[in-house]
Amino acid sequence: MVTIIATDGSQPESPDVDNSLFPPYQTKLDLPAENSEHDFEVPRLLVR
Repeated sequence: MVTIIATDGSQPESPDVDNSLFPPYQTKLDLPAENSEHDFEVPRLLVR
């Protein structure tokens, strides 16, 4: 299971401030045993 969390990189001024760019996105992925790279595509409907 992979969870992608993206923020704008700023430090929220208070705990009730949300600087997320989109809600957490989860997907399943089988990774190979050797070193590799994978490009993830977050569905456009989630991006604010």
